[in-house]
Amino acid sequence: MWQLLLNGPGYLDTPYELPDGETLLGRGEDNHVVLAGTLVSRRHARLVANGDELAVEDAGSRNGTLLNGKPVEGRAPLAPGDRLAIGENRLLVRRAEPGPRPAETVLFRHEPGLSLARLDRARALGALAQGPEVSALVLLYQVSERLASAPSLQRFLEEVADLVLGLARARTVVVKLRQGDGLVPLAVRHRGGALAAGEVPVSRGVVEECVRSRVALCVADVAQDERFSSRESVLHYGFSQVICAPFLRDGQVEGLVYLTRDADDAPLQPLMEAIVTVAHLAGTGIEQQRLRERAAAEEQVRQRLARFLGTGLAAELAGHLDGARMDEREATLLFADISGFTPLTERLPAERVVALLDAFYRRMARVVFAHGGTVDKFIGDAVMAVFGAPRAGGDDAARALRAALAMRAEFEELMASWPDEERCRLKIGLNTGRVLAGIVGGDERLEYTAVGDAVNVAARLVGEAAPGQIVAGASTVAAAGPGFVVAPLGVRQVRGRSGPVEVFELRGAEDEP
Repeated sequence: MWQLLLNGPGYLDTPYELPDGETLLGRGEDNHVVLAGTLVSRRHARLVANGDELAVEDAGSRNGTLLNGKPVEGRAPLAPGDRLAIGENRLLVRRAEPGPRPAETVLFRHEPGLSLARLDRARALGALAQGPEVSALVLLYQVSERLASAPSLQRFLEEVADLVLGLARARTVVVKLRQGDGLVPLAVRHRGGALAAGEVPVSRGVVEECVRSRVALCVADVAQDERFSSRESVLHYGFSQVICAPFLRDGQVEGLVYLTRDADDAPLQPLMEAIVTVAHLAGTGIEQQRLRERAAAEEQVRQRLARFLGTGLAAELAGHLDGARMDEREATLLFADISGFTPLTERLPAERVVALLDAFYRRMARVVFAHGGTVDKFIGDAVMAVFGAPRAGGDDAARALRAALAMRAEFEELMASWPDEERCRLKIGLNTGRVLAGIVGGDERLEYTAVGDAVNVAARLVGEAAPGQIVAGASTVAAAGPGFVVAPLGVRQVRGRSGPVEVFELRGAEDEP
């Protein structure tokens, strides 16, 4: 049988036995022999073995394939002692030595008991790892401690990989987790040669068998196991044993821990049981960490949403942002603007301007939340609020009018405590209509906003108001119904709108003293 001796990124005098037929070499994971390196093409070369004959072809690679220092053109025959150069990799062609040994494969289908008594025993043992059973118990304790203290899922997986690396005296440990339709490596530890960027030293065949059977797999002599030895590129990192144990949830593989090691005199059974125990506990830990991170993410979103929704509504919406974030609805829009703010800023020191805005924002937001509204945004010296989104009621317009009256009273109370030369007035405009409203932005910056013609009209109406005046469109007055004292101001032609708008002044509520 023909054999390659590989040297290059991830390979050190690594043998690979060539079966009859085609063997593909390249950077892509779909090759039989995966070669790392920046000079290696995704599909670089192919070898064709037919009994005593062996030939090589370049597969249209970017940098070519060299045979004994010369470029390969067409199909070139190979002989023992020939040397191939594929990018940064060097391959020696030789005949394999006869005399295969029987393989030892062990399958485990049990899950260990994780009783509190066993954990207490592990705690009592502390760091005295003497013998396989003691080591396994100490590891069990260490995993449970990591589960309780790890700040993130990523950190938990990395610590699990570190623990397994030490316990098994492994050369490689890889922890994979399901993301979407596939298993993604999230923690990689490797004691062999340096890995190329993105290189993950696992055997695809072993992983696929573990996932298919959903049981832990231990191969005591990987080179002699005919299921994996003939076509598996990563089996040739120079190790002799591999263990792969799945993380199961409801009978489905959610991840796995994969390790390779050199054979020694220690029995494999205790080690295998320890790895299965770790996999079982890690699977539980992964779910707990995901729940923690989801709760933490929802808390961050809640805090961001609370700026404009209020704490109660923010908490309700924080966990339901996966679907469509905006929808069309009828709402009442309110704009409140400080009249005379620009000339005021020209004569006041910056710290007084900041103090005024801070007090203005806090007081106006408190009034909006108290009346069931949403703070859309703060725009310089103005506040935009929405009533009827994200939660609609039958009295949205009425609550908006009452909020406007309360905001004016709150601002007058604020100005009463302000020096005479720093006082100003508030003017408010309202309008009701169909808008597109919802949450926009990414995880780092979320905002609740509303857009549409009704928003534009409300923004223009505040410009029609005199200092201290509240004006509302006819649609808002009609939607609010009786209970308010209003006076018609006539029809106004507002900028940016083709049709006129009938405007009213809100003077108070009928139930006000």
